[in-house]
Amino acid sequence: AAANPGVMELVKTVRAAKFVGYDQLDAEAVVQAMLKDDRVIREAMEGDEIELVLDVTPFYAEGGGQAGDQGVLTGPEGRIDIKETTRPAPAVVMHKGRVAVGRIGTGETVRASVNATTRHDAARNHTATHLVHAALRELLGPHVKQYGSLVAPNRLRFDFAHFRPLSSRDTDDIESLVNEQIRKNQAVKTDVMGVQEAVAAGALAFFGDKYGDQVRVVSVDTFSRELCGGTHCRQTGEIGVFRLVSETGVAAGVRRIECV
Repeated sequence: AAANPGVMELVKTVRAAKFVGYDQLDAEAVVQAMLKDDRVIREAMEGDEIELVLDVTPFYAEGGGQAGDQGVLTGPEGRIDIKETTRPAPAVVMHKGRVAVGRIGTGETVRASVNATTRHDAARNHTATHLVHAALRELLGPHVKQYGSLVAPNRLRFDFAHFRPLSSRDTDDIESLVNEQIRKNQAVKTDVMGVQEAVAAGALAFFGDKYGDQVRVVSVDTFSRELCGGTHCRQTGEIGVFRLVSETGVAAGVRRIECV
């Protein structure tokens, strides 16, 4: 997506959006730029499929396996339904959607509101992903490494290094351990610190992920501690209940589990 000429043009002209979505799901923002059919436009009318760049956003852009937020932008003369949020370049957060009512222009102030239901559902699945990763390492051994994950509002998928299929006893044990952590209703803590400090504190970091100087460390008691930019529950009890639905092999030495 970064090679897209319209996006490349935007990268040069817009300021990096300030993400405020860890603490709030609503924010006032200014429309910095808009694209329609990969071309920069100044104004969009009802029915137009557009992409917007804001100066401030509560919308989480797809990344770290977590799906991007959905929601609504309300301007002085129109409403835009946002279907997905992506990050085509490090400094650019794209809000993709459709002008549902009226019109919208560059430079206008909008109210950006994230759909709380899909956000909270994704957060539940993201916190559950950390719990399942910790459970796998505890029950199967420290050789378990994350090879990728998908965190959506309706499910989670987790790929990891392991040399044999899981037995039904394994899957029962994993489910039990995760549900035990959920029932304890542990606080999910987030700390921002330097990378070296985080790794020294025992936080798990993943291959292929790019980390800045300052990182977010998400921890659940002593059970789980990972570097993560995603959004999470405040307490593990918010997850409710965890179910491991299926387990398959995706490559030599890599297993995949699907959970809800």
